[in-house]
Amino acid sequence: MNITARAGLHIAHVTSAETVAVLRAFAGTSDFTAETCPQYLFATEKDVDRAGVYAKVNPPIRTQADQEALWQAIADGIIDYVTTDHAPFAQAEKQAAEGDFFAAPPGSPGIETILPAMLDAVAAGRMDLKRAHDLICANGARRYGLFPAKGSLLPGADADVALVDLKGTTEVSLGSLVSHARDVAHLWEGRRFRGKLRRTLLAGRTVYADGTVTGKPGGGQFVVPG
Repeated sequence: MNITARAGLHIAHVTSAETVAVLRAFAGTSDFTAETCPQYLFATEKDVDRAGVYAKVNPPIRTQADQEALWQAIADGIIDYVTTDHAPFAQAEKQAAEGDFFAAPPGSPGIETILPAMLDAVAAGRMDLKRAHDLICANGARRYGLFPAKGSLLPGADADVALVDLKGTTEVSLGSLVSHARDVAHLWEGRRFRGKLRRTLLAGRTVYADGTVTGKPGGGQFVVPG
């Protein structure tokens, strides 16, 4: 369809080996990008059994074979971005459906776990640090006309910076997270990632440091694609 319309196309939330096969078939023939999320790269149906309704997301978390197909697609450049799909529900909304997985609202937090997860992928040798940066920062900024203000440290960029410790570790628990979504982060609870976020700067100002949010509301602005 996008070939006929001569329009760009984005395939969100790629989760299965079958979808990867379709993307491979069309690679280089049209203007499309594809994306997946950490829950599909780091969790399988076994984690769904463990976390229950807190692992209910759309599309669903799939098998180990699907997960390996996603990693290979990333290695081959078929998948362009890894994004959070940060879409948590309130704990009461999830709890209301306990015992009935299909009635649970679909969504899980991801904004605090995407960076340590991708640093762990670097530590595991699945990619280098530049590739991780491209997947979660630069590629999207380029696609939507925000580069180099976003996704780079070039002169004149917005100075939105994450300082990481590649030798550190991130042990995820509900109590260690700082966002309002921490009460429903059971999918990630108990995970140990190699790599740790030490400091976050927004427009050159520290807004997070070693587990403490120091930034104040009101400093953001709407970002318009170029």
